[in-house]
Amino acid sequence: MGEGGLVFLFILFVLLIIGGVIYSAIAARKRREALFELAARRFYNGNLRDYRNKCEIFPSNLVARMFGFQAQEFFSVPPSVKEVFDVEFAR
Repeated sequence: MGEGGLVFLFILFVLLIIGGVIYSAIAARKRREALFELAARRFYNGNLRDYRNKCEIFPSNLVARMFGFQAQEFFSVPPSVKEVFDVEFAR
């Protein structure tokens, strides 16, 4: 194998390493975004649970009725969004 072949193999090796790093970074970012969305949903649903309790429990329910506060729906995610993501690169 000549010098040109070694250079080619070295460049190929470096590109494979860079590709692996990029893939790992993209996958980590997707996982981080999913965790932030989960935390935001839990925060919202927790506050909504407290709000609904206030609307139903005496004496705050009297004020809630007087001003027209009504129970809202919890935030839920459709099953199609809960699917596991997969990062693929075009070849």
